[in-house]
Amino acid sequence: MKVLVVEDEVKIAQYLAQGLTQYGYSVDVVNDGKTGLFYASEYDYDLMVLDIMLPGLNGWEVLKRLRDKSIHIPTLILSACDETLDRVRGLDYGADDYLVKPFAFSELRARLQAIARRNYQQQATTYTHGKLHVDLLKREVAYGGEVIQLTAKEFAVLREFIEKPQELLTKIYLLERVWGADSEAESNVVDVTMYRLRKKLKSPNLIKNLRGVGYVFSPQT
Repeated sequence: MKVLVVEDEVKIAQYLAQGLTQYGYSVDVVNDGKTGLFYASEYDYDLMVLDIMLPGLNGWEVLKRLRDKSIHIPTLILSACDETLDRVRGLDYGADDYLVKPFAFSELRARLQAIARRNYQQQATTYTHGKLHVDLLKREVAYGGEVIQLTAKEFAVLREFIEKPQELLTKIYLLERVWGADSEAESNVVDVTMYRLRKKLKSPNLIKNLRGVGYVFSPQT
């Protein structure tokens, strides 16, 4: 699951990134409103943690402009403002939840999980393509009735494919979606992960490798 953190306090941003990464999230961090708006507009995210008091554009304006563009990233507002009017304003602007600083990381994570669950309940949560069955909520994968154990990154990569059957996904796309736009991962990390994933799925033609270009999920094979 990919999260965008828009937070100008460096220590808080680092704290969030480290904690979420430890729980298997892919995290991008930006420190001002204009950059946050750009990332949220140009890249796909599953969740956004958005501070209000930001340089450039404040969080309210970021959220409003995203909603005006019909970009509806499930969003948790993080703010030092504890006034009822601020909470109401956040929800009116399209935020999914509002958490006041200072906060416990365990509560933030629980709120993000709740937002994600609500979002998934509005979407398909299980996929069956031939012998392949994937349950996104339970994070379970089976092929031909046999349960397959995947790492967090392998599961995240597979999710990209099952949600985009027959589409060409380039290595750059997968690197940005799964490891983050600012990832310092090794250049061959996508190839290594894809090799392991395809081996575990026991069907080399399920995800086809177009050498030098990318990969295509072909569920009819």
